[in-house]
Amino acid sequence: MVCSYCNIAPSEGYFKSYCKPCADLRRMLILHEPKKCVEILQFCLLRNNTQVDNKKKLVVEKNLQDSLNLYERPNTRNNPKK
Repeated sequence: MVCSYCNIAPSEGYFKSYCKPCADLRRMLILHEPKKCVEILQFCLLRNNTQVDNKKKLVVEKNLQDSLNLYERPNTRNNPKK
């Protein structure tokens, strides 16, 4: 049988209707307040526009630093090879 929540993974057992990850998610929602679970998931998994812009800046800066670190200065009298 297929999980009745995700419809992808096989269910845990013959008489169970959820796969292991979906069963764990269901248990967490039952144990904790669903509103709090949604807030945590939104905070951890979703990004707003300013967070997306900050992430783009960090990636661009990292790529720039990596490209600058790859540059080797030519050997000259002022810059002898070490």
